[in-house]
Amino acid sequence: MPYIREVFIQDDVLPDERAGELSEAILNAGLKLVWSCYSRANLPESTLRLMKRAGCRTMHVGYESAAPEILKNIRKGVTPERMLKFTRDARKAGLYIVADFITGLPGETEATIREMVRWAKKLPVQRYTITLPKPYPSTPFYDWLKNNNSLNSEGFPSYPHLSYQKIRRWNKWSLKKIYLSPRFLLRMIFMPKEWWRLFRSALFFFPYLLNKKHPYQ
Repeated sequence: MPYIREVFIQDDVLPDERAGELSEAILNAGLKLVWSCYSRANLPESTLRLMKRAGCRTMHVGYESAAPEILKNIRKGVTPERMLKFTRDARKAGLYIVADFITGLPGETEATIREMVRWAKKLPVQRYTITLPKPYPSTPFYDWLKNNNSLNSEGFPSYPHLSYQKIRRWNKWSLKKIYLSPRFLLRMIFMPKEWWRLFRSALFFFPYLLNKKHPYQ
């Protein structure tokens, strides 16, 4: 269908084996397909290069945090060092990365949020998302918060040292520090193909920063 310009592979993890099989299938079928996907920050460089040859353009990658203790708390299974290597390998392969982070995970402090921002700025990625945690009932995250008396009356994380109100403020601070940093803006100047996507992101970014209401209302 000529009017389809790009597809998104909705696989929340897309591990090495499936990423390789998918890329090989696209190449063997001779499909001229541009596609994007979710991924974890642990794919080897060989798989990343194979994905690029198969038409992959952008990967949404869950980094979540730069603090080893937080990554351990959420059982991420990936270290900051491995995530940094993955990002550099993806760049060498010619892939775009949208780096996804969360403020307010178990173990979060003001210091870890500052470190996340400092670390994230160094990543050679095209865009970022920095979201608030959403603990759904019956999930391990929700149960952990409930068992540790870290749920507020609305069902959101609120720690003794970091209330949900502070988490929201730090979330906005993080977005401003990253998206308005000279390093990021300079990087975007040399990526005109990303300007339209950046403009669409700004349509959400600035209203969110100015909105004082609850982000999920």
